[in-house]
Amino acid sequence: MIKGKSLLCAVVILCLAFCIPCAAQAVTKPRLIVKIVVGGLRADELDRFKANLSENGFNRFVNNGVVYTNARYGFMTTTPPATLATIVSGANPDIHGIVGRSWFDLVSGNPKDLIADDMARGLDTAPNEGGYSYVNQIVATFGDGLLLENTKSREITIAADAVSAIALGGRRGEVYWIDESAATWISSSKFVS
Repeated sequence: MIKGKSLLCAVVILCLAFCIPCAAQAVTKPRLIVKIVVGGLRADELDRFKANLSENGFNRFVNNGVVYTNARYGFMTTTPPATLATIVSGANPDIHGIVGRSWFDLVSGNPKDLIADDMARGLDTAPNEGGYSYVNQIVATFGDGLLLENTKSREITIAADAVSAIALGGRRGEVYWIDESAATWISSSKFVS
């Protein structure tokens, strides 16, 4: 019996000897983070349509990335901007401050728009259009953290509409959305210099 315990003890010590150097190694910092959010796409549909997707295209993300098949957040479903801000910040609406596309501000007594910013100007847009920014987002996103950590990193967010793009993009990255009237990609002076 003692021989068996000694063997078990030796195996445990040997395993620890191999594990300790591995744990002491520095964690590799990410060089690229790709966030893909498709509203209404269930996780099981990735498997269902996998045969229709290119191996070097979307399947590359599915096979080599992280796919959350049962992701949940701790608040009732509200609006896309609130949900998108939760996905990229890890905070709930009571912390990140985004409760919808617009809301009534009890302090000022005025309606508040999520992305409207008088200090921003639209780029490649009609005059007085596209003056949007992150002005009402009060917490940083994962992309903001990446850019703070490594100045060589880049964050580029694209979305079909300005609200989704800005809610996903955060404060420091480049953000682009589609100008529906011209069918071109546009941005704001707050995101692209």
